[in-house]
Amino acid sequence: MFEPNYYITNKIIDDDKIYFGLALTPEEKINRLIIVTNRYIQEGYLENTSFIKLNMKAEDVIADNGLSLVLDHLSSDLIDVFMKYGLLIEFNGGIKLYLDKYHWQSEQFVAKNKTGHVGSLRLILYNHFSNEKTFLLPTFTNNHIVLFPEWKERAGDVKAELSQFAKVKGPQASTGVSIGLLRTAYQLSKKYGIGEWIATIDNKIIKLLSSYVFCIDITKIGPPIEYLGSLSTPVLININETLKNMEDKRSNKLLADFLRGQTVEGFEWYVGP
Repeated sequence: MFEPNYYITNKIIDDDKIYFGLALTPEEKINRLIIVTNRYIQEGYLENTSFIKLNMKAEDVIADNGLSLVLDHLSSDLIDVFMKYGLLIEFNGGIKLYLDKYHWQSEQFVAKNKTGHVGSLRLILYNHFSNEKTFLLPTFTNNHIVLFPEWKERAGDVKAELSQFAKVKGPQASTGVSIGLLRTAYQLSKKYGIGEWIATIDNKIIKLLSSYVFCIDITKIGPPIEYLGSLSTPVLININETLKNMEDKRSNKLLADFLRGQTVEGFEWYVGP
């Protein structure tokens, strides 16, 4: 069980607040995936992704036992595609979701404000959950992703991968959505004893995270590649080193304190762990 501040279900939404937590209910999980799917479609990430229709309810598939349920409804050829690349699936009611095998091997974070669900982040965990088969992290299993030789062994020790970092387009999703999602992911990582994240990130997001807004220290551990339809680079983020680097500037020291879980003036819009 999680502490109450990880739950956003049934909270009264104030106009000037953004609420962050784990996607725990079927509604939260589906809405998070809708954000990811829509953003991926807008950015052209899914142009080469196979599309299928399944006579199934989305809420059944995204549940804890959903992986075996999906596999039972796919042909052997589609199982191979799904396990390698994921699928864009249309469920009963016309709901379209991009799903991959890591959905059931991750903690999923969502942001919500008065307009609805507005942000997503996922933390894929290796060898953490016991109820489903554990897969190696995506950065280590995709044949197109190459790590620099000097980073192969070092990166292999990392047990968590960030992915599906997305927010809806438009004024309803401010920069605060991205900042709050990172804080929520950091708080849970600290709870789990995780000190580093690996990721293969769109170069545009790397530029954002490295900017003066975040000043996140990102170590590139491999060359850029085409990944999910965009130019992306495998990276490693040491959380504590990143927070220490942020403290070099006063504005970013405040951000570092906020990410650590402290109450900081100027971040009153945040509600979450």
